[in-house]
Amino acid sequence: MPNEDKPSAYLQQNILAVLTQDDEYGKIILNTLDVNLFEGFLLEFAERSVDYWRQQNQAPKSHLPDLFADIIGDPHHPRKAVYSRIAFQLMDLAQTVNKKYVLDSLRDFMRLQQYKSSVVDLHQLITAKQEKAIPEADEIVYNLIRNRPAAFDPGLRLSNIERIISYFETTQNEFSTDIHELDSNYITPARGEVFLFLGAASTGKTWFLVDLGRHALNHRKKVLHISLEMGEELIGQRYLETLLMIPKREVTPEVTNFVMQEGKLKELLLTKITPEFDLSSPNIRDELRARARLMGTRYDNLLIKRFPGNSLTPNGLRAYLDQIEVNDHFIPDLLLLDYIGIMKSDAKNYRISMGQNLVDFRAIMVERNIAGVTAHQISREGAKAHQVRGTHIAEDWSMIGTADNIVTYSQTEGEKRFNLARLFVAKARSEKSGFQILITQSYALGQFCRQSVYMAAKYDDLVKEFVGDEEPEAYDS
Repeated sequence: MPNEDKPSAYLQQNILAVLTQDDEYGKIILNTLDVNLFEGFLLEFAERSVDYWRQQNQAPKSHLPDLFADIIGDPHHPRKAVYSRIAFQLMDLAQTVNKKYVLDSLRDFMRLQQYKSSVVDLHQLITAKQEKAIPEADEIVYNLIRNRPAAFDPGLRLSNIERIISYFETTQNEFSTDIHELDSNYITPARGEVFLFLGAASTGKTWFLVDLGRHALNHRKKVLHISLEMGEELIGQRYLETLLMIPKREVTPEVTNFVMQEGKLKELLLTKITPEFDLSSPNIRDELRARARLMGTRYDNLLIKRFPGNSLTPNGLRAYLDQIEVNDHFIPDLLLLDYIGIMKSDAKNYRISMGQNLVDFRAIMVERNIAGVTAHQISREGAKAHQVRGTHIAEDWSMIGTADNIVTYSQTEGEKRFNLARLFVAKARSEKSGFQILITQSYALGQFCRQSVYMAAKYDDLVKEFVGDEEPEAYDS
């Protein structure tokens, strides 16, 4: 009976033919196979061929018989004829074999062995723990899915100008923040990347994510907002507030406005806004339904999902994305994770696992070609700082290296009273960074940013005088 743990004899011969005679596909096989897949005489051919590859970085080709000179060159060796015949058969077979088919067959066989191993592990786990085995069983299944081999793709050649320029044209304007100073410098979400927003507790990180979601919806993108903190209904409420610029209850909020002259900030003025209606209005349902009709199907492009804090793992996120793709045909363009710091982590290695979560989150964005945005808390030192920087990130500094773009949020007590704040571009992987933006806000009206302007040194005294700040530190401009 054939050994089901080994490839068929024909496949073993085909694999060896490519390994020993082809430099391109042979190298791929070299880095894929386990020599223990071979048996009998073919095992020794595999071992000696691999040794030759390691020393010469190429296939043996016509030197294959030379690898067995100790056998083939010995007229009295009992296996001389067998080894000589196998060597020349492999050299002849390599002239006609379909190399890509052989490589795909090898990958299929190895994938089948992974399935068999996982089935055995699942059976043992479930037998031992029953329903308590579900979390560990999920990990086995999702690791199996995650490790599936991709179709062979040699990569991008520089001569493919069209592909490169198309990527540039698409990524520079597909998503935006609706903050002019960020968008004009291309500090925006992008597919396969992670945009990280840093701020102190209760300063508006969720509002920033909601604002990004709003702008993507207006441009007919599909948005998935995952909350590990707030309930789905509360997040939905915030989207209504920001989309329609309405308060929760009847108020007349006071807002700060920039007065500009020739493109420069001249002064700051306070005004009051009287909204047409609010979420507590008697006819709010009819009003919202009417507004929803104007938006067409765009409201259906937002999906809000809550997971309990410290429960969502990267593989759990992968499973959820698979589920909504299969069951609901929902494939997000933009994924907002609120927020990375409260994903499931290892209590014994909290900082390391938190950094790994961001690495995995970015990997998921790359795998599925999604633009990812998440937020994170700053450290105690950062909360006391006048200007929050990337180095003020809480816990694991490796997250700074993982994120593609990092924007921080700073606000003095005086600025908070007058709905002012400052954004600082702490990192931009492909664009310029290190500049600061002054913004006006109105959370009462669901607005993370109403107006924005580059924070120039000459505005320091203007802002200080307006808000009444007497802090010793100068504004870092």
